[in-house]
Amino acid sequence: MRDIISTLCILIFMMGSLFFGGKFLTREVAYYQKDSRAHSAQSVPAAPLAPAAASRRAPSTAGLAHTKLVSIPASVYNGIKSNPAYKQYLSGNKKYVVQIMNPTCPYARALRTRVWQLLRDEYGDYYDEGVIKVRGAVSLSCNGAENCPTFWIFDHCSGLCLINPTTRQAVVYSSRETQPVEAILERFKNW
Repeated sequence: MRDIISTLCILIFMMGSLFFGGKFLTREVAYYQKDSRAHSAQSVPAAPLAPAAASRRAPSTAGLAHTKLVSIPASVYNGIKSNPAYKQYLSGNKKYVVQIMNPTCPYARALRTRVWQLLRDEYGDYYDEGVIKVRGAVSLSCNGAENCPTFWIFDHCSGLCLINPTTRQAVVYSSRETQPVEAILERFKNW
């Protein structure tokens, strides 16, 4: 019995040593890799910087309820050739506020009105507006593409979305509430 307890204690000790030693070793390796990159960066001439828009980090959606930042898949851009509908929202240098709406829906109309006011008053320099009006059932097609702008936009922008073509990202807002829209536009205006 004593041998079993001793063996278990040794095994626990060894597993703990491996676990904590592994953490220490991982941290040390990461430190030395970072340190060696810093030293090699000093001896090698710096590469030219990418454009500011590409290197700029997207703001966080923290604190913005019903809001998330998503990447637009490459397959959507690859599908533009075979299905160019709505491609204007995915290209260019200006961000778009895109909303798919049924004009008879009071929530969609209220959201549309709020966005329209904000873009006319203070955010028109930062965003262009895209409204896709639908009535009843909609049939979508990608003409054989794996994904395309039509599928992606209808899947993500049924509430409201901000699309940034230069970063190939979108901020998706999925609520009926109109009040948070100004905070979203403000936070992402320089994104």
